Order: sequence, then C-alpha cells, then structure tokens
Amino acid sequence: MMPESIKQNKGRTTLQHLSEPWRCWKASIPGKVPPLPIRIENRIVRYVKAKADWWTSTAHYNRERIRRGATLESRRFSPIPFPPLAYKHDTKLLILALERLKEAYSQAYNNPHEALSRIKRNLLTQRAFQECVIESMDLYSHLIPVYNVEPLEKIADAYLDQYSWHEADKRRLLPAWINAADSEPPPLLVYKWCHGINNLQDIWDTNEGLQRASDMTGLPQTSNDFLTFQEVIIEIEHPIRLYCRYIDRIHMFFRFTAEEARDLIQRCLTEHPDPNNENIVDYNDKNVGHVLHAWS
Repeated sequence: MMPESIKQNKGRTTLQHLSEPWRCWKASIPGKVPPLPIRIENRIVRYVKAKADWWTSTAHYNRERIRRGATLESRRFSPIPFPPLAYKHDTKLLILALERLKEAYSQAYNNPHEALSRIKRNLLTQRAFQECVIESMDLYSHLIPVYNVEPLEKIADAYLDQYSWHEADKRRLLPAWINAADSEPPPLLVYKWCHGINNLQDIWDTNEGLQRASDMTGLPQTSNDFLTFQEVIIEIEHPIRLYCRYIDRIHMFFRFTAEEARDLIQRCLTEHPDPNNENIVDYNDKNVGHVLHAWS
C-alpha cells in the first residue's frame, strides 16, 4: 500500500500532467510528448477526450439556451454586436485605446484607418492567439517576468476594450452604482456621494427615522441615476439609503430608527457577548459634553 502523503503528491503530479494536454487542446495547439509510453499516452488521450466531450456539450447547451433567449440576469438589455465595418465612433474609440500605448505605437496614430482595418481583419479571421514570449529579469533577490506581446495584439485588445465599454454604456448594461466610471471620477464621486447623503429625505432627523426602498435600481425600462430615487416614498422604505461598488469595495449608507438601532446592537451583542465592554469605542462630543458608545 502507498502511504497517504505519497499518494497525495503523486495524485497532484498526475493531475498537473493531465491538465497540460487539456490546456493545449483548448488553445488548439499540439500537446504530444514523444517519449511517453503508449499506455500512458492512451490514458491521457482518453482523459482529454472525456473532458472535451463534457466541455463541448456544456458549451452547446449554454449556446442553445442563449439562442432561445435565456440570459444570465433578469434585467432587459440587448447583446453587444460585433463591431461593424462602418462604425460611427470608430476613430474616437481607437484614439482612446491608443492613449495607453501612444509612445510605442505612433504608426497607428499616423494612419488610424489602416490600423482599424488590420484590427477588424484579425478579429474576424484569427482563430488561435499568437505566441507570447516570457523572459525573467534576474535581480538576484527575486525574478521579474517580462512578457513580449505583439503590438498589433495589444492594439486589438485595447480597441476591443474601448468598443465593449462604449456599447455597454450605451445599452445601460451596468447599473449606475458600479464605479469607477467616466461620469464619476474619484473626486466627483466623493462629492456626489456626500451631496446624495445631504439630499436624502429627513436623513439628519433623529426622531425614530424612516425606512428605504428595496428597489434602488428603478424599473428596467427607466433605471434610476446614481444616488437618486424616483419617489421619496420609495427612498424611505428601507434602512439602506445609498449603495455604491467601487472596483472591489462596497459602500452602503444606512439610516436606522431608534428601535432598529437598539435591535441591531442587541443582536450583535447576542452573537458576540462583551460583558466587560472591551469592544466599546468612545466618541467625545465636545458640544454636548458626553460620550457616545458604539459596538464594533
């Protein structure tokens, strides 16, 4: 019998050897290693074939569902089509895409129409990605990988990124609270967030408070703008008044009634008892002259 530790190591090594031909199959490149014995090679071929059958059947099933009208979300939006040959904002989107690359790609700046033709020709005809060369810069203390990518590949990716963003924004594919956005750069976002808090109905009122709406996005046909509601009644139906996601962080503004605040504190203390008040944070209020307590 093989010890458990050796069995785990051997199993991990075997899976690594099996995953390599699977990645080659997905990338449409040969993955055959000549010195392998016939029996092992047959096992690898059976593994790749079984996984490929599962992968293709799942892909065909999802494609058929999407073709029949199934979507990943319930809100209504139209799919982004392939970039047309005569697109209204072609040149402007290409200029935006080249802003990050203008030092190394002055040729595309000088002749954007020819660059656009090459980009769309590659997007239409290219079926396998070009080879990406990687080298390591040795600093003796650590290694830094250096990638060498074809300039046309970078330009095509940057153009496709700008085109997808423009079409998604035009179709209102992303909700208004998804940031960062071109309409809300960070300084303006902070200002609008503070301004939106001040504009909420009775937000600074301490008399029992009100509640907020559960539907912050509005109707699918007429989505709400950022930090706005269609009606005051909808705004005050639920404690969550404002919501914003900035890259990988979520910011929410709550407005609790006195009863809800007491219930929240009691539930927190029930889950995390604090008999010695070790988690209390003191906030000195110089105007009133007393200390407010909040549990973290």
